[in-house]
Amino acid sequence: MTRRLVAVVSGGGSVLRVALEHDDLVRSQIVSVVADRDCGALGMAEGHGIPTSRIDERDNTAFSDALLALCREVGADHVVLFFNRLLAGEILSHYDRRIVNVHASLLPAFKGLRALEQAVKAGARFLGTTLHFIDANVDEGHIILQSVLPLDPDGDEALLRHRQFEQMCKGFIQTCHWMEEDRIRFSGNTVRIEGARFDQPDFSPGLEAASARRLSVPEPARVSP
Repeated sequence: MTRRLVAVVSGGGSVLRVALEHDDLVRSQIVSVVADRDCGALGMAEGHGIPTSRIDERDNTAFSDALLALCREVGADHVVLFFNRLLAGEILSHYDRRIVNVHASLLPAFKGLRALEQAVKAGARFLGTTLHFIDANVDEGHIILQSVLPLDPDGDEALLRHRQFEQMCKGFIQTCHWMEEDRIRFSGNTVRIEGARFDQPDFSPGLEAASARRLSVPEPARVSP
């Protein structure tokens, strides 16, 4: 039986959009898209025929309780976050190790917002992405997959952001496949993927899903000065 995923969003849902457009499994898994405000992701999801909801609670616990009720109603197996607030309360225990966050840095470095700016300011030589199961703390929990790319301090920031975005899309698609295949295991604080490979320089564990491996997101058009 296909895993049922609820996606929680706060913005345009760009990573989710790319995954929906390029992977049949992800399209079959996402059963609801929930937002905490009016945002582009709602219209995008509706365009894919996915039911949407908006939860207007400003308090994190009240929002999380309403989200938990919705997840129970639709029979969600997992929750995936493209979201800039913390969840709190009962949902953290009910969906323990089943809430996945997509973060734009190599955790535990550069938590919170503006990870790229933090990395550049710190003089980091690598940037990357992390998919992890959340806990009650900001950008902590069990790491599933990470990607890495060199950070040229004099490079084109727009190009760097685009490459990082493409890695997040690939990592999200791959994580959805591992959840579907029931290959994710926990050993203490470590996530292990049964049968995983570690032979790719930019993803650990390595990508396996064909749709993730071949994904290429066109760079946005640039306007000449």
